[in-house]
Amino acid sequence: MEYLSEAAVRSFRDGDYGGGVNYLRTAISLAKKEGKPSEAVRYGLKLAELLEKAEHPQLAADEMQRILRSYPEEPRWGEIAVKRLMYLYRAGRYSDIGKEATACQKDERCKNNRPHVIYLSWLAARKEENVEEARRLQRTFVRDYPKSDLCADMYFSEAIEALTQSETDRARQLLQLIEDKYPNSSIAKTKVEGLKKGLNSAF
Repeated sequence: MEYLSEAAVRSFRDGDYGGGVNYLRTAISLAKKEGKPSEAVRYGLKLAELLEKAEHPQLAADEMQRILRSYPEEPRWGEIAVKRLMYLYRAGRYSDIGKEATACQKDERCKNNRPHVIYLSWLAARKEENVEEARRLQRTFVRDYPKSDLCADMYFSEAIEALTQSETDRARQLLQLIEDKYPNSSIAKTKVEGLKKGLNSAF
């Protein structure tokens, strides 16, 4: 069956998306017939990955949903649920993320993935300009996962908002907080210093 996966990759690379999908659908069907659910899941994940790379995130999200429904006992169920939320985000389905994330947080299979579920919910709430919900999710995340570098992303967004409201001192405090508590975060390394320099030169 691995040859089918390799053929699918070549098809996607050549722009033959339909052919690539058919190859992997065949691989999934064969894995099911042979009683190899982990293989079927693996090929499903590969299909979703190729669809997303081909700029079809909604189709990738749909494939994740098929896996979640077909294999409720899959050990990586929570991880797959998060990937579906990521694909939904890239597809602009922000309202769907909020609904699914709420259910996911209550699901025992997602307990180890809860930080990313909340973070993606926060991103979606911001995209929908649901300010109160975004703030609630940020408070929850920072309270429950204060050491996560994803907190730096949230504080940075808050600093940008402070600047748009001419709250320069508040923005500086948040940027300093990021540097002090999350010095190894990508935000601290790529954006904070530049913004601080801009603030210092402007004010």
